[in-house]
Amino acid sequence: PQITELGLHPHYVNLLMTPKLRGLVLIAGAFAQGKTTTASAMVAARANKFGGVAVCIEDPPEMPLEGRHGEGVCYQRWVDSGGFGNECRLVARWAPSMIFLGEIRDAETATEALRASISGRLIICTIHSPSARTAIDRLYTLANGTAGSGEDVSVLMASGLSGVLHQRLE
Repeated sequence: PQITELGLHPHYVNLLMTPKLRGLVLIAGAFAQGKTTTASAMVAARANKFGGVAVCIEDPPEMPLEGRHGEGVCYQRWVDSGGFGNECRLVARWAPSMIFLGEIRDAETATEALRASISGRLIICTIHSPSARTAIDRLYTLANGTAGSGEDVSVLMASGLSGVLHQRLE
């Protein structure tokens, strides 16, 4: 579905479609609440409107995003045995304008998503959480478990976290 067809308040759609949006956007919610649908609609809409290269890392890909979207193009990758964090590091070398990580569920993925978020690109991730605040707490706790001793997770989050959208289906 189109991002405008998801039932999100138009103000939030406008924020998600801000032309120069960069950093990490977390789409949070409980299981089966449409997080991946929202993230996929955002990727497709931004690629269509602003162009660029998007790479989606999922296990398995849930929405058919591979291919052209207006002036933009999207590539979908399955997570291999190295996990989401490893795929994020590999994909970052392609210099995409957007990376969609299907789910933050471990420390390495949380850390890599934050590191990628301060590089000037847009990182879109889903995370299981009962609230926006819990999503932020969970991201911090996970990333704090693997970040290097010279890396301050609080600074990464302050520099890289652009927004949290918590949703539930009604």
